[in-house]
Amino acid sequence: MIPRVLHRIWLDDPMPARYREYGRWWDRLHPGWDRTDWTSSAELPPLAHQALVDNAAERYPRDWKRFQADVVRLELLLLYGGVYSDTDVAPMANLEGLLADRSCVLVTSPQHTEGDHPITNCLMAAAPGHPYIRALVDGIRAALEAHGHRHLAQSVGPWHLTRTYRGRDWGDEVTVVGHEEAFGPHARGGWIKHDWNTAARKAGRGVW
Repeated sequence: MIPRVLHRIWLDDPMPARYREYGRWWDRLHPGWDRTDWTSSAELPPLAHQALVDNAAERYPRDWKRFQADVVRLELLLLYGGVYSDTDVAPMANLEGLLADRSCVLVTSPQHTEGDHPITNCLMAAAPGHPYIRALVDGIRAALEAHGHRHLAQSVGPWHLTRTYRGRDWGDEVTVVGHEEAFGPHARGGWIKHDWNTAARKAGRGVW
């Protein structure tokens, strides 16, 4: 079972007011859920890839905060389970219907490469210790060795999720929801609305 707890990450800097407000949207739409905003590196649990997080600026000097968040979100889901959401994701509906009787729920991205939509990492849900999430965490170093010279989306972001999913038959262990359902038409909001995706598409950057 997926715990009804929401994780969001904005480490070591003040979270913008808009994203704090999105946290309150989550609370209003999901009464009875717990929400943890991880805002301090010092409060994180011990991580399997602690050295990567501590030295993130060495690997991605221009995007090290996002690199940290990409790694930490996977480890938090593995340890605690629940729902991970980017801070710029606003819920448009209660997610209970999406999570019911499932142990891992993923969503494809409106962004694409030549029509191939990867699995986004802006919203993920899983039971603690789920084998798919464990495979993601265990595969981080190999992903960096193979793709660390590329954009984060290609290394430990959405395409890491996609390669891991396509690498074996997960059967009923993993449910993938299409972007048309999750984000709604033109990424304007279905179950969720994602500021980054909406802005990218409006600017004509719908392709990675």
